[in-house]
Amino acid sequence: MADRVPVTIRLGGALPRALLPELLAVLAAEALRLDDGDDFDAQHIPADAPVAFSEGEVSWGHFEQLEQFCIEHHLPFVRWCGSYAGAWNAERLVYDGTNEPISFTATDDDLVVISHAEARSLGSLAAIEAHFASAQFAVPPLTILEPGAPPGPMILRQRGYPDLTVEDLAGASRQYCERRDASGLGASGFPDGSILVDGRPIARTSYNGRIWPPGPWDTETEPLYDNRTMSLETAVAPSNEEQVDG
Repeated sequence: MADRVPVTIRLGGALPRALLPELLAVLAAEALRLDDGDDFDAQHIPADAPVAFSEGEVSWGHFEQLEQFCIEHHLPFVRWCGSYAGAWNAERLVYDGTNEPISFTATDDDLVVISHAEARSLGSLAAIEAHFASAQFAVPPLTILEPGAPPGPMILRQRGYPDLTVEDLAGASRQYCERRDASGLGASGFPDGSILVDGRPIARTSYNGRIWPPGPWDTETEPLYDNRTMSLETAVAPSNEEQVDG
């Protein structure tokens, strides 16, 4: 018999309407229903909050099919499960829709905690605060994307920080660097950013503020936006007074 514990999950993000039947089928397969026992369907999706479920007895403390579906389609979620004596501690799992899910040790009241060893490994109060901030990821509402609809705004997303709407890649680089400088954190403590349109990653920003294609970096990867080049061009650009015909 499977070990069973209480589990809660909140999920959101942007989902194409063509994938909505698949999501509803996954929810049914996980036996996730409304409080009155009725099936969950599209009319029950909140307009201004993530979709949320809470179950008292869930095998192995996770919704395997649902979590895999969310990761495959870049749907952010936060899942908490209670502890099971002799098997596992309570856990909060955070997936922001772009990076790998992060597991945080929690209590049976869903409070994130760290050990003395973890605190020492983080190295500074700022890094500890960033760790806890990452665990507080705010899951956005679930938005259904209609076929042919114009693309939504460009979003800069970072673990531990609110989403920012940006005009373009240059704006994403600038706002990322402003956050980095204000944080006082080094490259090991300050998270990379992901740039999203309609919930899908289109680029990412590294600690130095350069913008790269999504996915792994290698020596052949060219930046989509290089703030070093743009800063140099700005520095050497002639002023209006200097732009005089000879």
